[in-house]
Amino acid sequence: MSPGGGRPSREAVLDAFAVESEPGRSTLERYLRLYPEYAGELIDLSRELSREAYEDAAPLSATDRALIDAAWSQHAKVMPAAAADPFAALTVDDWRASRSVWTCPGRS
Repeated sequence: MSPGGGRPSREAVLDAFAVESEPGRSTLERYLRLYPEYAGELIDLSRELSREAYEDAAPLSATDRALIDAAWSQHAKVMPAAAADPFAALTVDDWRASRSVWTCPGRS
């Protein structure tokens, strides 16, 4: 799993566990024995992978839509305004003039 024979990284272990063909309890126990340092992450991933996907085909009710709209409105009120781009109004001459102020690699 790791080049050079060293211990594999957390990411490599979790990736390998996620693509196991038999993702049951025995596979989890084997990984826990081999990589006890990643026990918490392996258990969390095992739970996540074994969760059933839930898809609700029913449309949202008017009450649900109103709640979502109200929450979104509150969120939008506290979002900061987009910052203006300080460089947008610079002309080519402005950019050339700025070269003398800033130290740019490769420029003298």
